[in-house]
Amino acid sequence: SGRTSLEIKKEILTVLKDGRPHSYAELERRVNSNWQTIRMHCKELKIFDSVIIEQKKNHEKNNRSYFEVSITKQGREVLKRL
Repeated sequence: SGRTSLEIKKEILTVLKDGRPHSYAELERRVNSNWQTIRMHCKELKIFDSVIIEQKKNHEKNNRSYFEVSITKQGREVLKRL
């Protein structure tokens, strides 16, 4: 059975609570979900000020732009409640 939307958001915030920015690809692996799902949940978390999503110019490995997601103070509060 699939995880609920809240369970996935909780897993994303749990990975982010180490305080480091994480790329969508990293979150994909750690949360064990596909890129589209991760992106959708991160965008929803952003609406609630739980994360910041930044577009970075060039990745050192492939020179392509990518996104980094970081938790906010609000995101830490939300995680406590989930």
